[in-house]
Amino acid sequence: MRKKILLILLLLWIITSCDKDEKFYIVSPDGKKTITVLTNKKDSIRYIIDGRSNNLSKMKSYVILDISKVSYIGDGFCGGFDFEECKWMLLNNGAKVIYTTKDADFCVETEYRLDESGIPSENDFICDTCFRIDYETLTLHSMDLCKIEYPFFRF
Repeated sequence: MRKKILLILLLLWIITSCDKDEKFYIVSPDGKKTITVLTNKKDSIRYIIDGRSNNLSKMKSYVILDISKVSYIGDGFCGGFDFEECKWMLLNNGAKVIYTTKDADFCVETEYRLDESGIPSENDFICDTCFRIDYETLTLHSMDLCKIEYPFFRF
């Protein structure tokens, strides 16, 4: 009987956690910079936060994106640390910026830049401190040890 109850509870937890919001951290190769990514699937909102943040009410430097027009299958982003114009940069193609804090020293873009032929390209994000994340599988592709960390409890 006890095993059945535990199995039912486990199944309920798995079923209800599938639609939960996603939260993870992207950490620079030297471990000194962190980007927090919070995605509210229900409202199609993504928060990109400078630093490690566990609480939305304590965010200081962030961007809010509307991802309602971004296909789940194609959802993903490119980014990198230590760009000349900003501390870090993130590109979420197809998203729409809803709000950005005024004191942000990072860059968030929502469209690929065009190469010399006029074709959208990820060329800006081919460097030692750059990464690409496939959001569907949360797979990280990194040239130099950028990593994803997941909190033990997701909100």
